[in-house]
Amino acid sequence: MKRKFFVLAGIIAFISAAVFAKEDVMKVDTNLFSLSIPEGWGAMNSSEIVRGRKLLCLMAPIGEDENFQSNLNITMEQMPVKCSEKEFLENGANDLAILFPNFKILETGKNYHVYTATVNGNNLKQVQFIKIKDKTVYVLTGTSTLDDFDSHYDEFKNIFKTFKLKNSAKSSLDDIVELTVKDCSVKLPAEWFLQYENSAHVFNIYSPVNKKSGLRSSGYLIKETLDKEYSAKEYLGLLETYYPMAIENFHIISSDENSHVYTATNGDSVNIKEKQFVQTADKKTFYLFTFTALEDEYDTYEDSFSTIVESLRVQ
Repeated sequence: MKRKFFVLAGIIAFISAAVFAKEDVMKVDTNLFSLSIPEGWGAMNSSEIVRGRKLLCLMAPIGEDENFQSNLNITMEQMPVKCSEKEFLENGANDLAILFPNFKILETGKNYHVYTATVNGNNLKQVQFIKIKDKTVYVLTGTSTLDDFDSHYDEFKNIFKTFKLKNSAKSSLDDIVELTVKDCSVKLPAEWFLQYENSAHVFNIYSPVNKKSGLRSSGYLIKETLDKEYSAKEYLGLLETYYPMAIENFHIISSDENSHVYTATNGDSVNIKEKQFVQTADKKTFYLFTFTALEDEYDTYEDSFSTIVESLRVQ
């Protein structure tokens, strides 16, 4: 599943070489549990209901030779009576055999099983890990194609090893997920997708698909360390000095002490509107949040942009 989105890339590389967090995992927090995902993976708390269960979707990066995006989804299910992990897996296998053609168990363990099946016309290989608390069963399902499963299996297992339940009175997933790397965290609304890259782009963010255009709005957060001290307003001024030389049809719409809004034409000759927010860790270190939308769709996303930025916490 490839995403369509707009990103006005490379427009701040003139300032300096940035210094970034070296840890290669992102912590994902919900009101019910936490876990960690590797560099390049992304997370989305889906508001879609699948057989009565909300989903937390974790997506692997797509390899050059891959046509299917491997993923690991977490669901929860309330059971009428207590059962063991072994009993749940055995009953689940019976249900899967009815639901999916060519279902075949390949491997079983105390709290997991591996199987192949045809799902929506795709021949897939999946692993399901189970964790039970009282009468609530948490199911983590890792999915890949038959050819790609082995290259992701260790990642699936390592994600499950980090899966920790919280002492929460709530019984369902909220629509907010908090994602944390070494020096910052941000909260994401339902169905927004956030990907962590251990690179200049600390976070990449994608909105749900716009029904009108069929495209996704996007955002990215970078950390920039300069060799001189600047205020947030002065930092934005540096960008505003450079952009007219690098970006076609650049025009400032509004600005304040910590943000500005502008229109421009991107490299695909599409008219876009962007808002940039700056938060400072100190007078030399800046976190720049850039959000991009089609110019005529910008108003649809502006409130979400502001909500996401307000959740940013710099450590």
